[in-house]
Amino acid sequence: MLTLRGFVSGLLAGWGLLLLISPFFLYGFINGTPERYAWLTTGPAPFSDFGGGPFQLALYCALAFTGLVLLTVAYVVLASQRVVAKANGDVVA
Repeated sequence: MLTLRGFVSGLLAGWGLLLLISPFFLYGFINGTPERYAWLTTGPAPFSDFGGGPFQLALYCALAFTGLVLLTVAYVVLASQRVVAKANGDVVA
């Protein structure tokens, strides 16, 4: 049976994985073609900042860090669910 903790853990893990791999897709989107890169970097702020390396690096690191934090929280929630189930005498898979 799916508990609320299991649902929240799965949801956080899904978002964490999505945020963890998103820098690769974002890099491919920004730098995929020279036309798209020029179109993005000539747009209004904050899109014009995508042309700078420090901004891109900060954005990718922030996305990856947030993904790692969400994965860690998901693991803690799942581990606490197992501890509570074990304390109650339930069978833990």
